[in-house]
Amino acid sequence: MAENKTEKPTEKRLRDARKRGEVFKSADLTHAFLFLATAAVLALGGAAFIHQWKAFAIDMFGSRTIAIPIENGLLLSRTGIYLMKFFALLLPLLGVLVLIALAANFFQVRALFATEVLAFKFERMNPVTGFRRMFFESRAYIEFAKTLLKLLVILWLAYLVVRGMSPEIMLSGRLGLAQIGVLGSHAVFILLFSIGGTFLLLGGADYFLQRKLYMKKLMMTKDEVKREHKQEEGDPQIRARRRLIHREILTQNIVESIPQATVLVVNPTHLAVALRYDEKTMQAPEVTAKGQDQLAEKMVKLARDHGIPVVRNIPLAHSLYRLDLDTQIPEGLYDAVAEILTWVYDLTQRDVL
Repeated sequence: MAENKTEKPTEKRLRDARKRGEVFKSADLTHAFLFLATAAVLALGGAAFIHQWKAFAIDMFGSRTIAIPIENGLLLSRTGIYLMKFFALLLPLLGVLVLIALAANFFQVRALFATEVLAFKFERMNPVTGFRRMFFESRAYIEFAKTLLKLLVILWLAYLVVRGMSPEIMLSGRLGLAQIGVLGSHAVFILLFSIGGTFLLLGGADYFLQRKLYMKKLMMTKDEVKREHKQEEGDPQIRARRRLIHREILTQNIVESIPQATVLVVNPTHLAVALRYDEKTMQAPEVTAKGQDQLAEKMVKLARDHGIPVVRNIPLAHSLYRLDLDTQIPEGLYDAVAEILTWVYDLTQRDVL
């Protein structure tokens, strides 16, 4: 029997999914920004936009006559010219919309380039897989319900806009071409702004829904989590990286702790433990740094460079090394450490004299 997926996805599983191009985002949020951006373009440059389209319409459908029958060459030439003018008028708006779409997607998924998405996969071409995905997955029904809801919302908002502007629409037959353009752009602005605002709310809810579905899809079994942890622990690069970080941290602590130490107890070369004791502020000596092998040699060199006494005591070095950093020595080691500290103080006094 298959094990239930009850565990949240690990960081590695999330990273791997992102590398494959599997991310969550809301298309409704992107659509909302596109509708609002189009409304903003109409609001800010509506007059100029209408003037340009009016000039285009007059130029195309104006009083200019064309000889009949129309020559094929002339027809193709005129068609090409008007198509170029048409796309030239649309180009600024399309440019803004492309930038908005890119920004909206970047806001949701950040920078992402997944080559696996571009790779050919047979299951994408398999009609059985597509049929199963379309009719037997809960996600397909959710997407269908969302599409139906959005269509109903757009139709309802369009109805409200038309009903609200019905007096102006009824009188539009008496208006000139420019006035009809202004009226039409005003109606389109209201509709786009209404749709954009509504989609912004729907998109926010959809974003959290997509995140929930995404995390559910990547859920793991307990066995998968254990296997992944073992793989990470067994990765030579990860182990080497951890050792390097640990060694850097220890070295930094040692460089800071050795100059403040009272004495360094050594093994003599395999182990080194730094002790610090201030009889005015401390109840017992503390272990401030410890190391073995190369780290122990580094500690000995630092101690000698800073004039810290180095004492060879193999049993005591082993006992002290088992203690945690920044902890006081236990009572069982008081006598042995006191003997060393007495020698250190005597040595210090002789140096002073």
